[in-house]
Amino acid sequence: MAYPMWWRVVLPCLLTFVVVFEAIFAFQDQVIDLECAEMRESTPGLSCDAKNVSSAASNAAKWAQTAQGLGSLVLVGLLASVSDVFGRKPVMLLALAGYLIAFLPCVLVRYSAALRADWQPILTSLWGVSGLTGGSGVILLTMFAYIVDTVPPADWPFVFTIMEGTVALGGVVGTLAGGYLVDAIGPARVFIVLMAVLTLVLAYCKFALPESLNPARRAARVDWRMLNCLYSLRAFIDEDVLRSRNEMLVLAGALLFMYLPVQGIDTVSVLYLKAEPFSYSNGVVGIYNCIGLAARVVAGLVLAPYLRGRIKSERGELWAARIALILCGAFQALQGSAVGIYDITVYNFFTGAATAIALAYVRGLVNKSAGPTRQGRMLGAFTFILSGSQALSPLLFNSVYASTSEWFGGFAYILLGMSSLAAAGLLFFFSPRKTDLHVQEALLAVTD
Repeated sequence: MAYPMWWRVVLPCLLTFVVVFEAIFAFQDQVIDLECAEMRESTPGLSCDAKNVSSAASNAAKWAQTAQGLGSLVLVGLLASVSDVFGRKPVMLLALAGYLIAFLPCVLVRYSAALRADWQPILTSLWGVSGLTGGSGVILLTMFAYIVDTVPPADWPFVFTIMEGTVALGGVVGTLAGGYLVDAIGPARVFIVLMAVLTLVLAYCKFALPESLNPARRAARVDWRMLNCLYSLRAFIDEDVLRSRNEMLVLAGALLFMYLPVQGIDTVSVLYLKAEPFSYSNGVVGIYNCIGLAARVVAGLVLAPYLRGRIKSERGELWAARIALILCGAFQALQGSAVGIYDITVYNFFTGAATAIALAYVRGLVNKSAGPTRQGRMLGAFTFILSGSQALSPLLFNSVYASTSEWFGGFAYILLGMSSLAAAGLLFFFSPRKTDLHVQEALLAVTD
């Protein structure tokens, strides 16, 4: 098995996350337009930048996004086990097909008056169905599974930072292109473009992407107990990563609070910066999001590897993650009190950098602590928590924004910061087991 095989998954993952981030942007704008059109029937001449439109759009968008997150939450653990039996590639193809299902109604609602009349339940139900195929959580699971299948454990933290940077780079391109494309051709036509790109990615994965999981290392059967969401978390104990069930709950809580702001900041920023008093265009909002995501790329590809060369112990890596999360929480909260695009963009840059470091170190610590076998289940536990954050994030932050936008639109940012600080606090109660990486590498060599 070629060592650089994991590079072959970088291109499809990069393009997929370009599409995913651009879709977030286009979906928020489309919901704002649909809500504005409905409200104009009772209030002619209403501006789509008005806070009441932004608040209504926030409530409407959260249900479709929550439905997708819940759908993913139900099956992501099972899909992780399926990937241990049948390989990573089929699961990735399924997730890509699910996004095509979600994007289709976003195109049709533009051209069908009948669909526009009942657009909210249609979008919610089909985005929920697409979530059953795993969504971005399974794309991430597959991406990191390619790493653990083909890269020696000692190199996992470094390669994880590269892949985190790939996701962030996809976000940079997706949000920047999304802002200007939505302004230029409208959200419905943007979804047509996105479906075309996804079709090309799906074809590449089907015909050009090799399978990374060696048949000798595949599980004998699918573990149907993974349908029990809480059972998915037991992978942390089954792999001897943690010392107790209480530590499992601490780690799960820390990961959930860490992922919630990552999922929530993009949707909150689109609603917040497009509403009064800012009323920025989609292009300006796209640049704002790009700054934070560009910081994640720089931190993931440059700063985290630089720190890794100087931090020689697992305890040091854990402290790096704690400090990064504290800084992340502080800068997220500061965005809520910023008065101009310059201030909020600077805070967003430092938020993105701190986020990349925290994600890379926590993920690397846990995966290094686990053995080389059944890594799909371990990644499934991660992805289960990520899917939970995808379901909870819009329900929580969009609801908070809708409730507080009239008196303090930046309150949602403060809540984002509190979530990161909670994750940092929980990590003070987490201590992964030390493992002999040379033994893991020997086991990988034998199974390959």
